Amino acid sequence: SGCVSSSNCAAIHVKLLRVNSAGAFSIIDVMDTTESDHPFLYLNLITNADTGVVLTVHTNNGFYIATTTGTSVSVVNLQSLPGQRGPFYQQVQAQDGSFVGIAEDIQGSFSMVAFEANGNIRWSVPNDLPKIVTANGGVIGYSGITYDRNGVATGRINLSTQSWIGHEYQTSGSSIDSISSPPVFPAGASFWPQANGNPSENLTAVAPCPCLLQTTGVAPSPTVTDVEISAFTMNQKPATILPPPPPPPSYLILEGDPGENRAPDQNYNVGNLFHLAALTQQDALNGTGNLPIGPKRVSSVQDFATQLISNGLITGGVIYFGHGAGEPPRLDGTAGSRLSPGEQGGLSTNIADYNVNLLSNTQLAIGATITLRACYAGFGSRRYSIAQLIANRLQRKVFATSGGSFFAVDPNARYGSRERNLPNQKPIYLLPDGGGTLGTFQPSLN
Repeated sequence: SGCVSSSNCAAIHVKLLRVNSAGAFSIIDVMDTTESDHPFLYLNLITNADTGVVLTVHTNNGFYIATTTGTSVSVVNLQSLPGQRGPFYQQVQAQDGSFVGIAEDIQGSFSMVAFEANGNIRWSVPNDLPKIVTANGGVIGYSGITYDRNGVATGRINLSTQSWIGHEYQTSGSSIDSISSPPVFPAGASFWPQANGNPSENLTAVAPCPCLLQTTGVAPSPTVTDVEISAFTMNQKPATILPPPPPPPSYLILEGDPGENRAPDQNYNVGNLFHLAALTQQDALNGTGNLPIGPKRVSSVQDFATQLISNGLITGGVIYFGHGAGEPPRLDGTAGSRLSPGEQGGLSTNIADYNVNLLSNTQLAIGATITLRACYAGFGSRRYSIAQLIANRLQRKVFATSGGSFFAVDPNARYGSRERNLPNQKPIYLLPDGGGTLGTFQPSLN
């Protein structure tokens, strides 16, 4: 109605087409506006975790941000930078739901901008673009500069091409060379932690560590089962005395703390899921004639070390259920992964290269193995991962995943993050994201 008298006037109708995996679709009306002075429209779309999408809109009338949940939509004004002329291009999403994107000023220079779904800008940094958001709320720019959650520069790393399992590559002309370089750990609970979504850069939303998004719900009411009572007669013949069978293989089951929710982007509490996964493992070992010991709770490297030597000779292996994470680069540029059994602060709540020497193999039989059911335990170049460090220290074979993990009630499930609230009962399995088996880390004497 406002476009009758001007040839430069336009009615702008912004809509979204939503299609589910079965092919059903719906059209979402986002906003309508009328412009009369050289009308234009810029749009940019990104996933909003697993709840919907976030759409930034730029017209002559201003900047807007639209957030969808299902088929509903909320549109608010989006703040702009001084002198900004171009639209926002959101590139990555942090674990707390905020975004880091790009904005252009009137001189044609770009800035990296952190903003929220409510339209507020947190901070901006000129002359850099966002590449990866990290688990501590920070971001790594394409320049290689690392920034904290407030946009303050904290260092610089050499960015190379990184695979899904943390191997590093660089291109030289037409060749692609594998290099030994510290891995970079994207935010495990974000569905879009790096530019173009994931290491393949194919614009697909994937949470690197889905288990961080899961917790336990309410347990169903227990069912009543019949109790069998065995009767023995008094005239049984004496049993033949046989030599005792060899003891079954023993397995030590360890479980870490569930984690704390310390900040909007550090919601790591998985509820009772580590314990349920450990109990499920206990049942499986009992069912196959093995001897499970535990589960035993560990909250520090000291607890872990004590359990290794306090339960007699472990002939089968050690199985750990708990958190794992990436280690930030050291002063020499090296980095790796760690186990994080403790939910409190302090170096001793982690197991990493600086304290792995506290672990002892004196009560581990020669054939015993170590299984680490933790995110990223095998991530990165082999010599940087905590899986390899433990294999070297204990001189025992270690099994671990190089990527994320998720909880499921189906032991054959392949992908997580779909079920946020799992039943508070067995069985619960902690599985490598994408399915398959755990990687093998052989001990080295080097």
